Amino acid sequence: MVLLMYLLLFLLLSLLYPPKGLILSGMADFIESQKKGLGGWTTAEKNTLFVFGTAVLLWILPGILGFLLCAKSPLLLRYNERLPEGGIAIMAASLLF
Repeated sequence: MVLLMYLLLFLLLSLLYPPKGLILSGMADFIESQKKGLGGWTTAEKNTLFVFGTAVLLWILPGILGFLLCAKSPLLLRYNERLPEGGIAIMAASLLF
């Protein structure tokens, strides 16, 4: 149902506001030059990516466990006791400092 709604929305917007031939000549070269100007990842950026990824993984893990096991699983209940969502956020924030 949602996919049908998106398809209808796309068609409606395409009819009401047709694209006017967007020309992006030289955009690929510009983007490539900007990427080269950024350089490599710094240590701080790598640490931030690791902490953010770990926090997201720990936040979605209860949902995955609940889907694979069941909502009353002892493993899921223990996980939620030991690592509440607020605790994960505080851990992630403290790891950044």
